[in-house]
Amino acid sequence: MSENRDDCGMPLVMSRVNRFDYDSGYDYSWDATPGPDERDYAIYSVAEDGVPVARALVNTKPLLLVGYTAPPELLTTELDYFEVHKSHRGRGVGGRVTQALTAAHGRLHALSSPDAVGFYRSIGWSEYLHESGRSLSQAELFVGP
Repeated sequence: MSENRDDCGMPLVMSRVNRFDYDSGYDYSWDATPGPDERDYAIYSVAEDGVPVARALVNTKPLLLVGYTAPPELLTTELDYFEVHKSHRGRGVGGRVTQALTAAHGRLHALSSPDAVGFYRSIGWSEYLHESGRSLSQAELFVGP
């Protein structure tokens, strides 16, 4: 477990877990089931004052992304899945969690769903387009600081 606090709220407690079960407080019902080599993944459940506020899966050996304009050396650790609980959105939790994940893993990148593009822009992550000028599968590439 680790704790991260800033001026925006209570301390965040990030706990490593093995998988996620369905929770109606999230839009996506994915259960994080890592691939063949689980050592490449870190799965987190994030709580604030004992209440679940977010969940994330970090992949330290992501797939090679071809055709994006980001320098390949920036693409070593992927924020593969990330979601803030519905009850805590718009409160700065997402930015605080991504800062804590960056502190734990170094620079992260994410292929964003269309509805999360605004979030990654708002926390200051750099956006990289596909060389074709359009995103693939409606996924935009963002790289953290």
